[in-house]
Amino acid sequence: MVHCEHFIIENGRIFTDRMARYRIPSIVHMPEIIPIIVEHPTADGPYGIKGVGEVVGIPTPAAIANAIHNAIGLRLDRLPVDQEQILEFIQGNENL
Repeated sequence: MVHCEHFIIENGRIFTDRMARYRIPSIVHMPEIIPIIVEHPTADGPYGIKGVGEVVGIPTPAAIANAIHNAIGLRLDRLPVDQEQILEFIQGNENL
């Protein structure tokens, strides 16, 4: 999930240099996935296959950031979305 990766540099040194410091989502963080198989071969790929897995990663971060902005008014400009930043914003704007 590209929305969870957080590459941290502190004082010019890489902080997330080992798995113990790297946040990795587990199965409890994932929504249920219901696969839909579409069998329409294409002449563009080998053996008629086509890749579709990467396509959803392109518009998704912007859609999530815009949904947060539309819901609470906070404009985010980096990924991953910082849940603590959202909580601080909501607590500072009790009239939401």
